[in-house]
Amino acid sequence: MINQRVENLVDILGERYLNIENSFVLQNNKQLTKYLNLNNITAWKSFQESGTETYRKVLIKMASQVATRTANQIEKIMLLSYKTISPKNVIITENEILAKDLPKSFVNKIAKEKKIAIDQIHTLAEAAYSSYVHNVKVIGRSKTVDTFYEKIFQQTKQGIEKGVAVNYRVKKGKYAGTVRKVSFKSYMEMNSRTTISNEITKQQISAGAKTGLIFYMCDSFADCAKDHQKYQGKIYYNEKAKLSDEAREYIQSHNIMSMQKAMDAPIYLTTRPNCRHAFHVLNTEKVIKNNTSGYKKTFTHGKFETNNYKLTQRQRANERLIRKYKLLKENNNALYESTKEIKYKKAAAQYEMLEAKWTKGNKELIASNKGLLKRNKWRETTRAIVDDLGVKYDLNLEA
Repeated sequence: MINQRVENLVDILGERYLNIENSFVLQNNKQLTKYLNLNNITAWKSFQESGTETYRKVLIKMASQVATRTANQIEKIMLLSYKTISPKNVIITENEILAKDLPKSFVNKIAKEKKIAIDQIHTLAEAAYSSYVHNVKVIGRSKTVDTFYEKIFQQTKQGIEKGVAVNYRVKKGKYAGTVRKVSFKSYMEMNSRTTISNEITKQQISAGAKTGLIFYMCDSFADCAKDHQKYQGKIYYNEKAKLSDEAREYIQSHNIMSMQKAMDAPIYLTTRPNCRHAFHVLNTEKVIKNNTSGYKKTFTHGKFETNNYKLTQRQRANERLIRKYKLLKENNNALYESTKEIKYKKAAAQYEMLEAKWTKGNKELIASNKGLLKRNKWRETTRAIVDDLGVKYDLNLEA
């Protein structure tokens, strides 16, 4: 199922973005805590303001170092996603992902998305710099040394928990053209999920037309957005496919909408940001003979007791929280080691308790649903997921 696979892969990529975002927050803290030994707010502010341009160059250099690696990881994610429609073109080994004979349009799309990621990471560096300059002004207004330290702690805590804000322009849907401010990680994850899903659907349509595939079903979710409810769970046809007389008659007599029309404005089925829907190929003969009840059950989520979709989603949510609190714990421990501020040590202890809470909850969920769920410890560790992006995920999936 394309959307579930892409969702899992983007979860992994999202962890990479979170790590990048946090690295800039921690770097800002490192810079803000310079000259603290002076115990003089005026002198501290003077030193910080005199070195702003030098520090900006430090952030730009950081961006350059992580951008190339992230771009390569995006390529892996897109290749793994493409494997859902053409397994022979993407080969998985223990150490790498190999591709052959990919459509030129898909190769160009990979290159474009890699460039976008690189540009966005440099935008993140500039946003982190702006945040640092703002923090210097806020902290510099402190009246006493105690409030001075407290403000540094609060600004860093806010950065770790909320991320670094970036602006993005909505491209499609009701709010097209408006500018929103969200965290870097949230924006990049949303953009990746939407872009990869759309591109895979596009390639699926193209490949299907060449091999004579005509009909597709859009999956159905119990918690679907209201404006997509009447479009989910239905059969669609590929208007680029060569239609037989029987297929054409079926489309006309059943008033079947094309996939292309459903994907375009104003419906945006499968194509708007964060839409989970996907199209799944159907057997043409079964469709024409109205034998599609099995498909409807397979592609409906959240309505059948035998379907473990909701359970899987709960497990994935638990894993995300475990990774989140594990990372917050590690970040605060690192801050404590560099500053010896007891507040960071206490914050790390709180996050460790939350990590333990959700780890326990995840174990209980799996134990009460034996046969349906299986624990994947590697998905509970942020660093392992980031370092082995794609390969381990896919090998575990195929196992």
